[in-house]
Amino acid sequence: MLAFNTRIGIIGSGRLGTNLAVVLGHHGYEQVSITCRKSSSKPSIQALLPKVTIFDSNQDLADSSDLIIICTPDHQITTVAESTTWHSHQSVIHCCGPLSYDVLTAALTQVLP
Repeated sequence: MLAFNTRIGIIGSGRLGTNLAVVLGHHGYEQVSITCRKSSSKPSIQALLPKVTIFDSNQDLADSSDLIIICTPDHQITTVAESTTWHSHQSVIHCCGPLSYDVLTAALTQVLP
């Protein structure tokens, strides 16, 4: 079971990322954050998720999270994994059925001993 005080970060504020944030919030997870790079989308996300912290930067979100869930389009997952500096205490998940964990190689080499 994931502890309710786990800092959960969601990269990608599309349907999947936003809905995950809603569900996590409704189930008692209080430290949820999400990235949103479109300033025009931030007000609607903040209205829907008033307790969620919104970050402009994937790196800022990663620096503030224990568990990161990547909810970007499939073709962006590798870029996100390679362009983010990960920390050894973190867990990283991607939400893409057809892609293997190999797309997270950059993250895995930073978080695994």
